[in-house]
Amino acid sequence: MGNELNAVILQTVLCGVMGSGFAAASVIWELDSWSLARQSGVYFMIACIIMLPIAYITNWMEHSIAGVLSYVGIFIVIFVVVWLAQYLSWKHKIKRMNDCFRNR
Repeated sequence: MGNELNAVILQTVLCGVMGSGFAAASVIWELDSWSLARQSGVYFMIACIIMLPIAYITNWMEHSIAGVLSYVGIFIVIFVVVWLAQYLSWKHKIKRMNDCFRNR
């Protein structure tokens, strides 16, 4: 990067790109005509397109095929774990709401 200031500027710009990308991608969850599988798949692909170049530029991964594959594998595992946690959490909340309505 040359110096610390350039590194901080690059990090700031990339954080802005990441935040903007994920904010824009969140619209996918509002598309009621799409199935949950389609929403999840498209959101995952957008997340990969956002994160992979940023991870490469910031040296979060080794710059080799093995490094990229390792990063993508870890990214997939984290995505699936977070997705499942959110899914189960919302499923539980919806069940409680439905039970409340049935008991009225």
